[in-house]
Parts: sequence; structure tokens; C-alpha cells
Amino acid sequence: MKAAWLTAVLLGLTACGGGGMERMHPRSERTSEEKVEQPVRLVLPHNEPVLPPHSGREQFMASCETCHSARYITMQPRFSRKVWVAEVKKMAAAYGAPVPASNVDAIADYIVWWQSEPGQRMEGAE
Repeated sequence: MKAAWLTAVLLGLTACGGGGMERMHPRSERTSEEKVEQPVRLVLPHNEPVLPPHSGREQFMASCETCHSARYITMQPRFSRKVWVAEVKKMAAAYGAPVPASNVDAIADYIVWWQSEPGQRMEGAE
């Protein structure tokens, strides 16, 4: 019974054009003379904020921007230093963020400094 069913299926595929493999892979039908379209290159604008230099910035960039964009960081609430220390420690402990314990205070201090005047920090501000 199974052999009869399989034979019927194979005959049906053969009647429909030999199994349709060529139709499934249209590139196999191309000749070497046909021009292949090149992919379109799309360049998007860079809309990330520039985080200003200050002590702790390098530690912040190395540890936080591994997972978060600068835009994401700048959208966070103005937490106290104590909360930021706890958040940075949580990122390392719970999520495996690359934050050495020696950098936790510097990162928290940088975020608190940056958030002290939202929207006012410019490149080079101290």
C-alpha cells in the first residue's frame, strides 16, 4: 500500500515538471551571461549622543556600552549614586556584564555626574 502511494506521488511530481527542483532554486536557471544585481548599500545616520569626557567615562564605555547604547543610558531616570552603584553591581552579577568590581564606583560616579544637568552636558564639559 505504501509503495503504491509513493509511486503515485512520484508520478504526480514527474507530471508536474520533474519534481520542481529547478523552480525552487531560480538561481540554478541563470546563465553565466546574466547580470546579477548588486545589493543596495544603506547608510543610516548616527543619532547616538556623544557622552562627554570626565573621570569614569572610559570604564563606563568599556563596561556599559558592551550591551547598552549611549541613547539607552541617557534615557534612564536620575537615580541617586547609591541606586546606580546597585544597578551596576546587578548588571555584573545577574547579567554577566564585564564590570570589574574596581570600576563600579567610577561608573556610578560618571552616570551621576552626567545626569546632574540633563541635556546640558556637552563635549568637553567638566
